[in-house]
Parts: sequence; C-alpha cells; structure tokens
Amino acid sequence: MGESNKVKFLLTVLTILTSLGFAEWHIETVDSTGHVGYHTSLALDSSGYPHISYVAGGGQTVKYTYWDNSTWQVDTVIDITGGDFYILSTSLALGSTGEPHISLTIADLYLSWIVYSYLDGSDWQIEEPAGLYSSNSSLELDSSDYPRFSYTSTHLEYASWDGSNWQNEIVDPVSNVLATTSLELDSSEYSHISYYDCVDDDLLYACWDGSAWQTETIDSVGQVGQCSSLRLDLAQCPHIAYKATTNGDLKYANWNGSDWHIETVDSVGTVGWWVSLDLDSSGYPHISYYDYTNEDLKYAFWDGSVWNLEIVDSSGSVGKYTSLELDSQGNPHITYYDETNQDLKYAYGYETGIEGPIGNEDFLLHPICPNPASGTINVSFTTSESATVDLYVYDVSGKLVRESLAVVYSAGVNQVRFSGLITGLHLCQMVSEGFTATQRFIVIE
Repeated sequence: MGESNKVKFLLTVLTILTSLGFAEWHIETVDSTGHVGYHTSLALDSSGYPHISYVAGGGQTVKYTYWDNSTWQVDTVIDITGGDFYILSTSLALGSTGEPHISLTIADLYLSWIVYSYLDGSDWQIEEPAGLYSSNSSLELDSSDYPRFSYTSTHLEYASWDGSNWQNEIVDPVSNVLATTSLELDSSEYSHISYYDCVDDDLLYACWDGSAWQTETIDSVGQVGQCSSLRLDLAQCPHIAYKATTNGDLKYANWNGSDWHIETVDSVGTVGWWVSLDLDSSGYPHISYYDYTNEDLKYAFWDGSVWNLEIVDSSGSVGKYTSLELDSQGNPHITYYDETNQDLKYAYGYETGIEGPIGNEDFLLHPICPNPASGTINVSFTTSESATVDLYVYDVSGKLVRESLAVVYSAGVNQVRFSGLITGLHLCQMVSEGFTATQRFIVIE
C-alpha cells in the first residue's frame, strides 16, 4: 500500500473510532475461590491487559491478578487470616515497567492504617509507613515510580516517598474527612484530590500549586461528594464523578478553565455508589457505578452531545466496588464484585462493527464473519465481473497484520480466511480498481 493510501486508511481509522459506541460487553468471572472480589482496583498495562487488586478470604487477604493474554495469573499479596484484622481498601498502580504497586488499609478493633506493597521481581515487599492512619487511601506513582497517597484521618492528609524517607502532611486541616479520596498527578507531578467533608456533607477539591495546597468546595447542594473519583484531562482540568446521597443520584463536575460545571448524570432510582471515572482521548467522561435500587452494574459515557446510560451486568446482585479504566482505543474495562456468587468479575465493552455490505453495483465488501471472532475471520466480497482484489487487515493502531495481494477473483461472491488474529479491534480493507471499502470487527478470547 502506498504512503498516500496509508494516510487515507489512518484517517478512516480515526473516523471509525470517533463513531464507536459500546454495543457489546464481554463479561467473565475472574476469581471464584471462596469469598472474593470486593475493594477492587483496576489498571491496564501498555498492552491493554487488565491488572486487578482485590480483597478475598472474608476480608483478610489481598490478592492480585492479571491477564497474560492466555489466562488469569493470581497471586496472594498479604494474608492476615486468623487474627482480629480486616482489610478495608486497595488501590493499584503499575510502575514504568508494568510492576504492580498496591496500597491497602488494615484495621483492628481500634485503629486502621495504610500498608504499601510492591512486587520486586517475584517477591512482594510490604511496608507500613509510620503515622499513616486511615480507613482508605488512593495511590499514584510519580515519574520515578515513587508512591504518593491521599488518605483520611479526620482531616485530608497526603504522604509521599522521596527516595529515602516518607513525607507526611495535612492538606486540609479544617474539613472533617472520613470517606474515600481520589488522587491524580498532573504533568508537573502536582497532586489533585477529590474528597468528602462528612460534617458539612460537601464535595471538596484540593490541589498543590507548587508552593501550597489550595482547597475549595465544589458542590454543597444537599449531601454530596461521597464515593468520588477524579481524573485530569489533557489541559490538566479536573473532572469528578460522585454520589449525591440526598437524591440518590450520580453527579459529575468538571472545571472548564474558568468555572465548575455540575450536572446530574443518572437519577433513576438510587444510583452513584462505588463510582469510578476515566476520560477518553477527547476528554469525555466515562463512569462505572452501582445501581443500589436494582443491584446492577451500570455504565455512563458522554458522547459530546448527551449522556448514554447502560446496564452492563444484571445477573444477580452485581456491581459493588467498581473500578474503571479505558484502553488506548477508548474501550471501557470494569472490575466489580458479584455479591450473589461472592466472585470477582470483569467486563469490557466494544463495538461489534456489524454493518451492512459496503460498496456499489460493481463491488461489495460484506460484514466480517464471525464478529466477534476468536482469532479467525471470513472476509466475503462480491464483484460484478472478474477482478484483481487486495485485502488488508490492520489492528487499531494502523499496523498491517494480514494481507492478500493481487489475487484475481471470478465474478460473484468470494471468500478469504485470515487466522491467528490477536485480541482487539481490527479493520479489514478491500481495494480493487479504484474501489475501497472498510469493515471493522473485534477479536476476543
């Protein structure tokens, strides 16, 4: 394919991707060994494979699992079975080489405190930084893979590792903070935190400006701000999804550079529990959350015009402790707890790309079959007379992964099979005598 055609094809890729919705969801049980799957935290590696930290063993074990492109690998991070201790939260981040780092909180009858763990080769290293008392924490890694935490201990506090010592400080000494926090680092590695004032029942936001912490109230209408999740867009503007307890709604706030825009995303029933937010390449928000009324896992995303709401999983009581990440193609991945079966579950959404034939009276490229595929596809096309046809299969990055060149086909319906395709979104392009058409398809395991 010539350079001009490659450019045209990449433009086709971009056009198709901007039109993607999430017509299909792949759902599976990751771990069903005992009582597992609460307090999940999800991160995707550079290949888009999911890594998950979660609590198991009736609240006394932290486990870590990841997909290696063939199976789920499961490991135990910490096990405190047998004592009067319980694990209240986990937060997962991946280092620059893909190694997992996890913050968790452990509680006894009197106190709760933060424990930090990371995988060093094949061994888990466990640290208990002094003075970090909290029932929850939110973990991020800086460019040196040093951990930073936001956490609550009556007030909002912050801790970081400088390479030699732990540095602790109080971010907001005024507000009373006991619920969860959400931490994100901007391109200057300054910290941004969303949190909940449990006395005034407000959503609050704090950021480090390079010399001091700046705090402000974002929403104070009713009891709002619990279960908040924060992300920064490319302009470093914060976006926050959160629960509004007074009305049982899911709400969303974002800073547009001059003021805060606040809106209700979902108000059907009691929703907005266990909120998790991510932003796509256009800066549009995607949110996973729990529908308390119907006990379902739900998903909302902004398409540039309206909010789209979907039920992802309604098989029993499912959807607590959600954690959401978008892959490089903007497809959502969600981990969550199946309370009915006491399992850890995982879902990801994708556009099937099932369309009608594309072409004219001389050439037609039919929908790819099967779609979704498990690694092998059949490409069918029709020509009105004998013609030379080129077929190209690309992954979503534009990389050519299969081709069939300069084959002469007779008039009528013809079919070509391609095998060995890996998981992900793909595009198949037909080129013949000035005619070009593209169909999309998805490969799943």
